[in-house]
Amino acid sequence: MTLPTAHRRPAPPPRTAVLVPSGRLSPLERTAPAVDAPDLVERRRTVHLNDGRSAVLRPVQASDVAAEAAFIERLSPQSRRLRFHGAVNRLPAATLAAMTAVDPRQQVAFVAKGWSRRGDSEIVADARFVCNGCDDGAACDHAEFALAVADAWQGVGLGRLLLQQLVRAARLRGLRHLEGRVLTDNHAMLGLVSQLGGHLEPDPFDTSLVVATLTV
Repeated sequence: MTLPTAHRRPAPPPRTAVLVPSGRLSPLERTAPAVDAPDLVERRRTVHLNDGRSAVLRPVQASDVAAEAAFIERLSPQSRRLRFHGAVNRLPAATLAAMTAVDPRQQVAFVAKGWSRRGDSEIVADARFVCNGCDDGAACDHAEFALAVADAWQGVGLGRLLLQQLVRAARLRGLRHLEGRVLTDNHAMLGLVSQLGGHLEPDPFDTSLVVATLTV
């Protein structure tokens, strides 16, 4: 899995993207206020972004199938390549169903909903992690994460907030690490992981990938 973010570095904004309400932070979360873990996972939250826009973060719902499909199709070819490691125009129905019918025992998934220029509410970002290889009751201390942000919503702090939200949800579940496989040319995502104190190393099995690890 890989995580598309902005392809350019905008000038530093006058505001800092924040979650509402504010609170005390851990070192990893120093750029976004903390909230109570149960609220974080179960309730929707409004976020204010660097460019003055706002979005609503909430857990993925089974009814999001059509909205998720539209979100993927609106991504640029480059953003879809970064997210899915290849040329993807749309996802099969079975994949979309699996992405929205989340098993809370193994997965956490959030979407951010914003407003289009027409004033319509739509999914503008998707963030999730999956505990792989933890079947048969085996203890799972890590998960694989992925993140995608709509092109028009990149570079304004939304990806950072969603990644921090995944970190909090992982901590709540007793995980120790989140890992993501990022294409080597996804410089914005690699930079974000580094800024949050994560570790980057080449994937030993694929020279086109970097293993990005965040300690929860």
